[in-house]
Amino acid sequence: MRCDYSSLRDGEFAGLRGSRCRMPLGESSVAKRGQMEADLKEKVYKVITGVAGQPINAGNETFPLNQLGIDSLSTLSLLMSLQEEFGCEFDFDKIEFSSINSASGLAAYIEKVCLK
Repeated sequence: MRCDYSSLRDGEFAGLRGSRCRMPLGESSVAKRGQMEADLKEKVYKVITGVAGQPINAGNETFPLNQLGIDSLSTLSLLMSLQEEFGCEFDFDKIEFSSINSASGLAAYIEKVCLK
């Protein structure tokens, strides 16, 4: 079965006998997605900067948080601030702290959990 994309706009879904067909994203949607990711990173980095007291940039976004001056207590404060900023809740029992041990790791986690 093939999907009929002719009447769909970027990213819309159409039902076809119980299946779901997704129109390939156009250039405008790809650009919007890239801008959303950049905005998300900027917000996450701003919150981290507030906790760490030093700016996060391309040069240190992959550094472990402890190298940025964020200890375990500060990490909890940081996560609570991020929950508030993005209006979502983290399941602290399920967080793999090794995957969120950097600014870029936190941004990826926020995108995955809060912006599903």
